[in-house]
Amino acid sequence: MTITGTERNPVITVRGQHLGTRPLPNPAYHPLGHPPVCPPNPTKPASAYGFDYGTKLFIADSTQQPNWSGGRYRPKLGELDCVGIIVVSFTQTKVVLRLDAAYRAPLENRPDRSYHLMENDVFAVDVNSARSSGQVHYR
Repeated sequence: MTITGTERNPVITVRGQHLGTRPLPNPAYHPLGHPPVCPPNPTKPASAYGFDYGTKLFIADSTQQPNWSGGRYRPKLGELDCVGIIVVSFTQTKVVLRLDAAYRAPLENRPDRSYHLMENDVFAVDVNSARSSGQVHYR
């Protein structure tokens, strides 16, 4: 698993065997604008936002406080991630993901830069229940 790009626009690549098929969004709508959890951002088109995928496809950062995740939806726990995932490509052996416009927007507004994949953060990516973890090192 690698993270390339920049802190503002990371690209997450997971390689493996039998990663399954691309899961359907769960819930079926973009998380941004889902009241009262995720505030709307009318300056971006809907295509700039990804989806949550239940627990089938998500990234979680365990270094930042509070811990955060993108792409995960767990209604029994009251969790809907405002940061959605954009699937760039998905095959049985390689999955490439980006984080949506909701991930990039807060950087200018949050001097502490929380809710971002920062250099050396510990993170995990789940793809159809296959977990891969590592430490962020931008290349």
